[in-house]
Amino acid sequence: GSTSKVVAHFTGELDKFLPSIFVDPGKNIWITEAGIHIYRITPEGKAECAYTIDYDHRYDANLPKNARLNFDSVYATADGQGRVWFWFGRRGGGRGVPSLQGILIFDGENFTIHTDLPDPSITSYSTVELDGPDHMLLGGPKGHLYRVDTRTFVAESVPEPASNAFPYVQSIYHAGQAIYVVAVNGSLPVAEHSGEGRIGTLWRLQNGEWTRLLNGIDMRPQILNDSPRSFLA
Repeated sequence: GSTSKVVAHFTGELDKFLPSIFVDPGKNIWITEAGIHIYRITPEGKAECAYTIDYDHRYDANLPKNARLNFDSVYATADGQGRVWFWFGRRGGGRGVPSLQGILIFDGENFTIHTDLPDPSITSYSTVELDGPDHMLLGGPKGHLYRVDTRTFVAESVPEPASNAFPYVQSIYHAGQAIYVVAVNGSLPVAEHSGEGRIGTLWRLQNGEWTRLLNGIDMRPQILNDSPRSFLA
């Protein structure tokens, strides 16, 4: 409210890109960045490197294992069971830049790589977001949005409200009983004239029905290469 204090003294090496900070339900602070290390600060203020992404769990970047790597950014969120999910949060992978392959989940004791959500052919996700106590929403490649049951880890595809509605799911946000999805189609503007040449569409899912709220959000395609879009209810 009106005061601040030092939580922990942090000596880990952070890359040149801005780190992402996430606080899980257990009040652990997670720091991820464009690098292979995931840091955790406990509620007691202990700072540690909690996990280092193994070379075998990255996209093949055709670089030696000991090379200084320009890594793709990693982000974190929590499911309804309090487990922390980590994923690579930029589009595509490859490009000679290594990325986290699949989803890394921390259950409070162990880290486990999941490369089969929904199947092994999908190795990266644009965004991951909570959907109630027992489900997560995953933005996948090639215009797919998936819903994962966090009890069984079974994934199903979410039907699109219109043809090519989700060419690339940039961000997902949950507010009240509604889910908001921002979808873009590369640097191409929306097809309809009402978009006035802008890029991106905002969809809302409420009471089982999709509504297109905004058709054309961004004037500049550079926003597509930034970290996942921020929302505020």
